[in-house]
Amino acid sequence: MYLEIDRLYLSGISESEEDVDFDNTNTDVIVVLNNGQKYIAAFFTIKNVEVINLQNEYEGRNLEGKYFWAKNMVLVARCDPESVEAVVKNLIEEGDFKEVFKRIF
Repeated sequence: MYLEIDRLYLSGISESEEDVDFDNTNTDVIVVLNNGQKYIAAFFTIKNVEVINLQNEYEGRNLEGKYFWAKNMVLVARCDPESVEAVVKNLIEEGDFKEVFKRIF
């Protein structure tokens, strides 16, 4: 079955993108396929994970920043809408989309 994107939502990105640091952010990405099925994954930039780990180290969480995890996590260089869409399309093309994204109802 061929998967095709109908809509793509980035929960952590506001309508006015000028205040977003696309190199240091994270967002839930919701993909609606052309068959109506919806999927979700958590996208984090590399820099954002580094910042979170530093915060965890300082605040004593996650063994003082020694690990980080998130369900259905995708690690990306940038988290702008164009980059996210390219990653999602590549995951579909490579057959990995359903391994990374979780179906939601």
